[in-house]
Amino acid sequence: MARLAFALRMAKERWSKDHSLCPYCESKLFVRLQRKWVLIEARQCIHCGLIYRWPTDPADGTRDFYENGYEGQQATELPHASELERMSSRNFAATQFDKHHRVAFLERTLGNAHGRALLDFGCSWGYSVWQYLASGWRAYGFEFDEDRSEFGRRHLKLDIRSSLEEFRGMRFDIILADHALEHVARPGITLDTLARMASHASALVIFVPNGSCTAARRLGVGWGPLIGEAHTVGFTMSWFARNLVRHGWDPEFYTSAGVKLPKAEYLTEFDEICVVAQRRPDTD
Repeated sequence: MARLAFALRMAKERWSKDHSLCPYCESKLFVRLQRKWVLIEARQCIHCGLIYRWPTDPADGTRDFYENGYEGQQATELPHASELERMSSRNFAATQFDKHHRVAFLERTLGNAHGRALLDFGCSWGYSVWQYLASGWRAYGFEFDEDRSEFGRRHLKLDIRSSLEEFRGMRFDIILADHALEHVARPGITLDTLARMASHASALVIFVPNGSCTAARRLGVGWGPLIGEAHTVGFTMSWFARNLVRHGWDPEFYTSAGVKLPKAEYLTEFDEICVVAQRRPDTD
């Protein structure tokens, strides 16, 4: 039923000029990369280089989708109370929610975690926030879906909020978007908002599918993480290198294990982009 609703919406929005511009820079100049499911296309903006799904989503459409239509496996499954108690007592080790590799990445690339404020953008019901807290970060979560954020608040006693406005006045040392940015309808607006929430000496850490990896180039839209109903945009390392500076960040690139990489534009063998961007000193 959800797929049918998505197909009908895409068929309708193909005729709307509002859903034809680049969702980052609003340019109407693009190259069509490939069609998918007849009704949608992967396009790449000529101006900024972003890969995006056409028709695009409205800026305010993300919340409705994630509250009513998203089926993201571990992101949307809510465990029973007994299962949650068992997993949390073991810090989610050896479960599908285990984030020890992300904890190790942050510690390797950013150093001492003790007391540093971390915002987990797109945290679902908070299993990752729990583990960052256990590792010494002063962790908070943001999740669009009110049911999942409420689940984390009630059952794990976490500080998870469903509106970024609820963090007004707070500043974070680490802002983490772990496979979340590819889901937002307007990445530029999101990056601007996150930049305003950053402390002076902060870092933005982003994990997203690599839209220019070998699998993406060989399979095109047949590579599931590229674009679709949930993934509205696709990123490349060169996109981050070119555009993050506009939001006040100096990006560097790493492997998933936390090993720093050389020039971004030559690296296509990794399925995942790992960005660690430091706040520029000349940024307020």
